[in-house]
Amino acid sequence: MIEKNYQQLFKNMDFEVAANPDDYWVAFEAGWYNAMVGDKSKAVTLLTEKQAGLSETDKFSMPYCSPAIEIALGS
Repeated sequence: MIEKNYQQLFKNMDFEVAANPDDYWVAFEAGWYNAMVGDKSKAVTLLTEKQAGLSETDKFSMPYCSPAIEIALGS
């Protein structure tokens, strides 16, 4: 378990994103962590980079829309 060890968290997330380059939801998870406790600009990139593969329904429902709201509110 990674408890407030953000350096290890982001190292693990970078590995997962690299190991799963076509899986939007892996990038989404990494983007979400960055939005909450990391680099907001990296979060935006991770959350938007591969969104073309999502259906319109996925784009406007949970969990996809939540990070956009969090980033906009400056969490």
